[in-house]
Amino acid sequence: MSDVIKEYWKKFCHEKQINDKVKYEAWSFGDTKQMALEKSA
Repeated sequence: MSDVIKEYWKKFCHEKQINDKVKYEAWSFGDTKQMALEKSA
Protein backbone atom coordinates (compact mmCIF):
# COMPACT_ATOMS: atom_id res chain seq x y z
CA MET A 1 0.00 0.00 0.00
CA SER A 2 1.40 3.40 -0.94
CA ASP A 3 2.04 6.19 1.55
CA VAL A 4 -0.62 8.30 -0.17
CA ILE A 5 -3.28 5.66 0.48
CA LYS A 6 -2.11 5.16 4.05
CA GLU A 7 -2.42 8.89 4.74
CA TYR A 8 -5.83 9.04 3.06
CA TRP A 9 -7.08 6.17 5.25
CA LYS A 10 -5.65 7.73 8.41
CA LYS A 11 -7.30 11.10 7.62
CA PHE A 12 -10.63 9.45 6.74
CA CYS A 13 -10.66 7.47 9.98
CA HIS A 14 -9.83 10.55 12.02
CA GLU A 15 -12.63 12.57 10.38
CA LYS A 16 -15.18 9.76 10.84
CA GLN A 17 -13.94 8.83 14.32
CA ILE A 18 -13.04 5.30 13.24
CA ASN A 19 -10.12 3.35 14.67
CA ASP A 20 -7.52 3.39 11.89
CA LYS A 21 -6.46 -0.14 12.84
CA VAL A 22 -9.81 -1.51 11.61
CA LYS A 23 -9.38 -3.99 8.77
CA TYR A 24 -10.88 -2.82 5.50
CA GLU A 25 -11.66 -4.33 2.15
CA ALA A 26 -12.26 -2.85 -1.30
CA TRP A 27 -14.55 -4.56 -3.79
CA SER A 28 -16.77 -3.77 -6.74
CA PHE A 29 -19.97 -4.83 -8.45
CA GLY A 30 -20.13 -6.48 -11.84
CA ASP A 31 -18.73 -9.53 -13.54
CA THR A 32 -16.13 -7.69 -15.64
CA LYS A 33 -13.62 -4.93 -15.01
CA GLN A 34 -15.47 -2.71 -17.48
CA MET A 35 -18.80 -3.17 -15.68
CA ALA A 36 -17.19 -2.40 -12.32
CA LEU A 37 -15.69 0.79 -13.72
CA GLU A 38 -19.04 1.85 -15.22
CA LYS A 39 -20.84 1.28 -11.91
CA SER A 40 -18.25 3.28 -9.97
CA ALA A 41 -18.60 6.37 -12.17
